Amino acid sequence: MTEENPPEHERAEQTKWWETPGGGAGEVGPGVDPTMVNPNAAAQFPSDQNPHVAPPYSSGQQQQHPSGHQQYPSGQQQHSSGQQQYPSGQQYAGGQPPYPASGPTWQSGQPAFPGPTGYGAAAAARSRSKNNTALIVVGVVLFVILLICGIGGIALVNSDSGSEATDGDYSMKGVTNACDLVDASVLDQWAANPDETTHQENAPESYGGGSLNCQVSKEGTDSNSGRLSFDVAFDSEYGSYGYDDWKKSDTATTGTDYASGAVTGVGDAAYYSSEVTDYSSFQTLDYTVAAKAGNASVKVNMYITYDGVVDRSTVDRICKDQVRKALDELRE
Repeated sequence: MTEENPPEHERAEQTKWWETPGGGAGEVGPGVDPTMVNPNAAAQFPSDQNPHVAPPYSSGQQQQHPSGHQQYPSGQQQHSSGQQQYPSGQQYAGGQPPYPASGPTWQSGQPAFPGPTGYGAAAAARSRSKNNTALIVVGVVLFVILLICGIGGIALVNSDSGSEATDGDYSMKGVTNACDLVDASVLDQWAANPDETTHQENAPESYGGGSLNCQVSKEGTDSNSGRLSFDVAFDSEYGSYGYDDWKKSDTATTGTDYASGAVTGVGDAAYYSSEVTDYSSFQTLDYTVAAKAGNASVKVNMYITYDGVVDRSTVDRICKDQVRKALDELRE
């Protein structure tokens, strides 16, 4: 025995630095360089598996890392690539994640996820589309409102011109007081004391050709009184409330105290209607004559309360004369 050759028992206790831990002394495969560290290391891990991660084991088993740290339970799912997957936020053995230095990294302060794709991107696109549609609808509504206001303003301007009145033989031009067209003195034989007089002159407008109105009331002795009402309506290109409407209303009621019928010799067409009511000490007579002539409708109504008998033929004649007088005054 020399100093260069230690005893066999000491040599047996030493592990050759080129040998694989756990292998027999001198058990090096044929054709393998004995100077290589762990020559079988390439065969221990697949090419796509991280050498720092222990291979999966069956349920309930644990692998002890050579460094002394305990490995993760084998119940975790293994990725198809062979790498062990870990839940988010789990602590790793040794304080470092089991990724190689060339593995994925994250920069501080930047999100680790890309922008919205798939369903999120489609939802954002739909939201932008809805917003654009809402803006378009609001714009259309505002345009319609402005258009209506513009048309209304034009109509109001045109209404002042009076061009809507239908041309004809009769006109209210020059009439400043409708009561000037009738003679209210006809009431004096029943009631001579003036009570109230009102009149109204409506120039042609967009919805009518113009109108006139006059009412004269007088009082007499006891319960005697009289009232004369006078109305004129001119036609327009849109029509007007006049002869036909008056006739329909005045002749609708029939009975013992009511009478109505056609009148000749006044205008183009005329009618009359009357209602007589008898009381113990006085009598009332409501009598109307209306006529249509060209573009004008004229109506005269007399309402008389008298403590005697009222002669209807007299009232009929007065009403017809008032209609004729008004048509003469209104003829151009």
